Amino acid sequence: MSASQKHHISNLFGMSECSFPDSYLGVPIFPGSVKKCHVWHVVDRMQETLASWKGKLLSLQARLCLIKSVLCSIPIYNMAIYKWPKAVIWAYERIMRNFLWTGDPASKKLITKAWHKLCCPKDEGGLGLTRLKNINIVLLLKLVWRITSHKDHWASFLKAKFQSRTGNWISYYKQSSIWGGLKWAIQGMEKKFGWIVGDGKDISLWHDAWCSTELIADLISNNGSSFDHLARVSDIIANGQWSIPSTIADNFRLVNINTSTIPPPMLGENISVETKFDWLLLSR
Repeated sequence: MSASQKHHISNLFGMSECSFPDSYLGVPIFPGSVKKCHVWHVVDRMQETLASWKGKLLSLQARLCLIKSVLCSIPIYNMAIYKWPKAVIWAYERIMRNFLWTGDPASKKLITKAWHKLCCPKDEGGLGLTRLKNINIVLLLKLVWRITSHKDHWASFLKAKFQSRTGNWISYYKQSSIWGGLKWAIQGMEKKFGWIVGDGKDISLWHDAWCSTELIADLISNNGSSFDHLARVSDIIANGQWSIPSTIADNFRLVNINTSTIPPPMLGENISVETKFDWLLLSR
């Protein structure tokens, strides 16, 4: 973007022009992938918090309570946006582990019990702690969910940035600090969610999981059939019931989808409601 275009946009929206790196609401903003230096300030903040505690004067139970209520909550705001590098997660958990056993973040102790065994529910022999990697991916999954299901302008902007015209998530590189985390979360959840059909306007006929746990496009492509990538589920709904053209029904039969067993949209009730996004319950 040229300098004149930036100046025009700045005047149009009344915003001052800035450059990377910057911060917004306490979160650093930068181009490209997340590196150790970008999130290490959270580790520094945790160490500053620990410096004011007299850990050696606290019981093990008290230190465990502080880890759960304070130390595990410090990175949440940042982890809700970025995928943390493994080195940062390892360093953060090492400090928590040292504080739990010795009261001193810098002092190690002979391993009493493996950390991954402590990060389990109490009824499974753990202390009720949660691994930071799991916290990170859950928060990013929530962000993906909000992008996919919300109608707000910010969600529409991110969908336009990270999805193709057919509604698929892009597979190529983006110089974005949040795309790496979103891609990581998407890869873990793609086969674990689908659509509950309402009016069908927001659901891709071929590229969304609405009548199968797999994308119909993936199944059909293996059979060499062609189809309209922009078709929506609403195209085969009439008066609250399925109205499937023969050409589409033929494609369904090729991949063993029985159209007679597909439930009617929202069970035929309240067909004017917006399409809802929901988790599919998959058998393990």
